[in-house]
Amino acid sequence: MRRLVVFAVGTVVVVVVAVAATIWRDTSLQSTNEPQRVFPALMDEINAVQEVRVESEHGTFRIIRSEAGDWIMPELADYPVDPDKVKQVLVSMSVLETLEPRTSDPARHGALGLNDPTASEGGAVSISLVDEVATTLASLLVGRDASGNQRARYVRRAGEDQAWLVWRNFDLPGQPMGWLDSSILDLPRWRVQRFITEHADGEQVLIERAVFSDQYFGLQNIPEGYEPENPYVGNQHGTALERVKAVAIEKRSDLALPMDGPATTVETFDGLRLVVRTAELDEIDWLWVDAEFAPSV
Repeated sequence: MRRLVVFAVGTVVVVVVAVAATIWRDTSLQSTNEPQRVFPALMDEINAVQEVRVESEHGTFRIIRSEAGDWIMPELADYPVDPDKVKQVLVSMSVLETLEPRTSDPARHGALGLNDPTASEGGAVSISLVDEVATTLASLLVGRDASGNQRARYVRRAGEDQAWLVWRNFDLPGQPMGWLDSSILDLPRWRVQRFITEHADGEQVLIERAVFSDQYFGLQNIPEGYEPENPYVGNQHGTALERVKAVAIEKRSDLALPMDGPATTVETFDGLRLVVRTAELDEIDWLWVDAEFAPSV
């Protein structure tokens, strides 16, 4: 079973790509009430959003627009957030429409999952859109899905008691990692040429494919008189960096990461070179990578 790891990062660059939101409709939930925009002015203000603030039972985190125009998460070492995901949430909130009014009795909010996020039970996930001068442009408490239909859910505007049934037109993760692609590192086996692991005492282990067409990785520097118990042990290394999933991210400078442990250099046929190190701190497995690219001529 693949172990989950946490990831320590340095500097990352992301390209911003905008996408349009998809609004789901379900005729089984059509209402005789005239639909109304939950935030009528938001579409005209959407480009002014500089911060997305999310609060849930797990705490509060922010997604902010950097000076370069990228969306980053300060609580995760300024790691880039998928701009498509942010764009989809902003557009979806700007076109969000009411279906039917629900209760305006605060005592009944918990049954709809619309209590304040810090409530002991029935807490919502809160999302606030903030501009560069800290003005809140929109703030919404998102509750449970409608009974019997996952395409609609309950919401209420922050500061108001009136609850509404609305279309479920965007996902709202209540934890920071839910906004990221958890596969932080994905190096497919077919690209890898060799692994060179060097231990603290200078001993090296070399596993490689001599040519791209080779199907198997071989253990190369075996001491004379020895052979591997498992002839396919090299292939297990070949997939070691496929779909590595992170559960947390920190800056290297914030961690006391040891540099005297084993280091594995991974080289690909197309010129990518990674130096991978791992360490256990407080019963957590950390992984960090230095990368360079030198394509062969």
